Amino acid sequence: MKRNAKTGKAAVPSPVPVSKGRGKRIARLELLSAAAALFARKGYRASTLDDLADVLGVAKPTIYQYVRGKEALLLEVFETLLDIVEARLGPIARARQAPDEKLRRMVYAYIQIMAEQPDMATMWMREEASFSEKNLLHILRRNRKLERIFEAVVEEGQAAGLFRPIMPRLIVLGLFGMCSFVAYWARLAKIDVDEIAGAFLLMLESGWLDDGKAARGAWPRAGTVGEALAGPRAQLARLEALTGELAAGLSKAQARLETGLAARPRRKTKRR
Repeated sequence: MKRNAKTGKAAVPSPVPVSKGRGKRIARLELLSAAAALFARKGYRASTLDDLADVLGVAKPTIYQYVRGKEALLLEVFETLLDIVEARLGPIARARQAPDEKLRRMVYAYIQIMAEQPDMATMWMREEASFSEKNLLHILRRNRKLERIFEAVVEEGQAAGLFRPIMPRLIVLGLFGMCSFVAYWARLAKIDVDEIAGAFLLMLESGWLDDGKAARGAWPRAGTVGEALAGPRAQLARLEALTGELAAGLSKAQARLETGLAARPRRKTKRR
């Protein structure tokens, strides 16, 4: 170690120039979201960590501070989405509600997640074959765990006589196949997620044949009076806010008119 000739203390090294973006910190979810968006747009195999660094505005070595490589990054994208799904659906599956209502709420939440995380969901459906054997086996086991969460509710409903006696796994796989693809087209179709969920649940519950009823959807039923009134109350709050804005605008217009009339010079009348 070099020392200062006068003081004898260790010399402080001069600052090393840092390339643009090298010291930038990025949130882990920001990294994963950017990676999922890049892989979904360009394809996992065609994408590089250099591409990802450019998207994030950092130097490539910064990426390696968070992940070991591209496959590790893809694995974490899968894991993050599965964590989100399990965290959202697990409490619903364990709730003290009728099986048909639990399954309705689970499907509803699942569709919402597919619409909220379209890039991650696209990777989840499309890029399993990109994994090494070890990572693929891990993801398949996690997928199976998610299937079992749904299957348990289906089995509960069948035991209660609420669901058709069809193999539970077939019901769940069909449900996944139908709902997962929302991630592909939800943004392009520009259909409200609530409308998508209601229509899908209606089809899943009652099948494809028309029974003559003018049903529009099969949305989850409210668990409490407060939950049932939440939507109308939110609409009322928006109307009240709009009314307040209109009233304020009217007051300003009135003030401007009164000011203009007061400042307007009066015409002098001619004496006869």
